[in-house]
Amino acid sequence: MVDFRPAKADNTVVNPSMVKFRRFMKNRKFLQRFHQGVLDKGQSAPDKASGLPQTMQIAGIGVGGKEFLVPSFDPATGGVISDPKVLMKRFLPAIQSGEIEGFDSPEEAQEAMKIIRQQIIK
Repeated sequence: MVDFRPAKADNTVVNPSMVKFRRFMKNRKFLQRFHQGVLDKGQSAPDKASGLPQTMQIAGIGVGGKEFLVPSFDPATGGVISDPKVLMKRFLPAIQSGEIEGFDSPEEAQEAMKIIRQQIIK
């Protein structure tokens, strides 16, 4: 049975599965655009392990009790940004604008990341 719960005082009904799906698709779209932008600009870098072109690494950063998936690959340098503060500074505008939507837990974000990565990298 599908779990529908009122979301607001006006009794608007929300399907939690649909909320998760929309969040997943919004984040996938953001990461897909990043990946495609790197390809379009010819900014990929060879992966150190495989030698294949690298266009994106994905990192999770915690903001306000949510876990956000952001690209940690820096197309300008071909390196990976490992400092969460730098990632936060770079992607905070996208988080604040709602372009990226946070997951409820790091585990949920990791599950989504695995699927998104497979879908984008194909």
